[in-house]
Amino acid sequence: MRRKIVIIVSSIMIAASFFIFMNTSKRYFNESIAIIQEKVQIMYQTFSLTNQTNDDTAFHDGQLVYIFSYEPYEPTQQNRLSLQTIEESENQILSSTLAPIDSQDIMSIYWVKEGNNGYYTSTVSPWKKQDIYLETLKPILSEQQTPLGNLKFTIPLTQEFERFRHKSLSLLLLILFFDTLLITILYLSTTLFIVKPLEIIEKKIETIVESDPLSLIKKPLLSQIDISLSALENRIQQTEEKARCDALTGLFNRSTLDEQINRFIDSGLRYNNSFSLVFIDFDYFKNINDQHGHLTGDYVLQIFSSILLKEKRTDDCAFRFGGDEFCVLISGDHKTAGQVFAHRIKNSLKSIYPSVNIPPSLLSISIGLADFPYCALDREGLFSAADASLLVAKQLGRGRIIYFRDLFNHHSSTNRQFSNLNFEVLSMLAEAVDARDRYDRNHSQEVAQLSLKFSQYLGLKESEIITLYQAARLHDLGKVGIDPQILNKPESLTAKERRSIFYHPEIGSKMTRTVDEAKPLSEIILSHHERYDGQGYPHRISKVNIPYLTRILSLCDVYQAMTSPRPYHQAMSSSEAIEEIEKLSGSFFDPDLTSSFISMVGNR
Repeated sequence: MRRKIVIIVSSIMIAASFFIFMNTSKRYFNESIAIIQEKVQIMYQTFSLTNQTNDDTAFHDGQLVYIFSYEPYEPTQQNRLSLQTIEESENQILSSTLAPIDSQDIMSIYWVKEGNNGYYTSTVSPWKKQDIYLETLKPILSEQQTPLGNLKFTIPLTQEFERFRHKSLSLLLLILFFDTLLITILYLSTTLFIVKPLEIIEKKIETIVESDPLSLIKKPLLSQIDISLSALENRIQQTEEKARCDALTGLFNRSTLDEQINRFIDSGLRYNNSFSLVFIDFDYFKNINDQHGHLTGDYVLQIFSSILLKEKRTDDCAFRFGGDEFCVLISGDHKTAGQVFAHRIKNSLKSIYPSVNIPPSLLSISIGLADFPYCALDREGLFSAADASLLVAKQLGRGRIIYFRDLFNHHSSTNRQFSNLNFEVLSMLAEAVDARDRYDRNHSQEVAQLSLKFSQYLGLKESEIITLYQAARLHDLGKVGIDPQILNKPESLTAKERRSIFYHPEIGSKMTRTVDEAKPLSEIILSHHERYDGQGYPHRISKVNIPYLTRILSLCDVYQAMTSPRPYHQAMSSSEAIEEIEKLSGSFFDPDLTSSFISMVGNR
């Protein structure tokens, strides 16, 4: 108790002391600045500078004093006098040019002396122990207005800054002294008036209990109370465990998955670790329930759960995701851990056959894999990637193990089987791409909605509107093969990283070309980063050689990107984005379509 009281009161005192010091130090600083301001005003009166200002150059609140700085003479320009201001910012005196005015040439600047040498600067700090002067030069001109020399006026500022530091440090020592004194008094007071009396009372109670005949009854009673409390704590702990676990299988439930995957991600970011997210789904579980009954189906889930618990390692976590869907978090990437675990699980299914008397064909599972940080950097991105992989595994014939990035690996057998997929699966893959972007998870969907409105505004045919909308949904599909750390990188990309970005239109086009219902979209996706002036990528085509629907999509894509936050820029307002797009008309965008787009956004 004594320790808690001392810590709480000490924290309050330290916070109050810090507040007092900062405010008082600020007042000392302002006093020093006022003295400096008075000196500079005297200097200006000496040089008759006060008559140089007008209404536009009068003093303003928050500014301390104006200074005039010199600009060297140039034959092509009239010498000018630049109006500057000294301002206080974080206990520093800053000098910055405000506006030029025509006048005689006068320069003011700080001179900082260090040893026998020194240097000129426009910014000085009162906390640093230095000899500081404010120098002002006024040219001396002959009757023919030719420079003869300079009249230098120097103001020493060292004393004012030294006075500020001395008063601030004295205040700090005084505060530390009083804080130490008060904490010591508090500690002794709690010991004398609280702790000691309580210790005396405790000893008297122990004496009374020992001498009390009824203590023979009280002691067993107290022991029984302790036992009951321990049992209650155990029951509460068991209840909490049950709330975290699935009642049928004993695995962690869906709510615990969010907590655990966040723990895995935090560990991965902190220690540069990788882990795999494995989604597992029975392919024909409905048939098992229909043909063999729900009790058998429950028994299959229980046996399969025991297999997961047996095959996983101590640090891995297994979950029942819902129904006949399971999820496992495995330490290590997909090659060293995820794929190995997935194949062990498929092989272990053979042990279920004898005990349930179910045909092996019904005990088939599909598995989708994604790993951190190679597929995504956060929970939503990993879920989307693993879920998309599982969907593709089922679409390609079930009973398969699909790793997310293998979908876009040219050497993968999965990539060569895209013709078995449909537009719905491609759309889900595109959503998985957006989910990997922590800054703009709905990019493709928003571009599609904007493309739909623009195409209707232009009065396109219904077939063209549908084609454009579908192309917009899938236009960034090829990015799914790009490392998410590149997609979310706030700094400038390297040449190698930029090249990986440049490939995504070709990858997306190739994927849609293999799916019959998406073939009309491939040319639009391929060319959506081409520019009207021929400086885009990948093929540097220009003007009418770029498909008309692509030129529409490019405008919508860029506008949405400008008005959304990105790792490399803040989101623009609609008016700022329109102004930027108007500048790019004729270079990036079709001028006619740009005018129509600006008109449409203006009407909105």
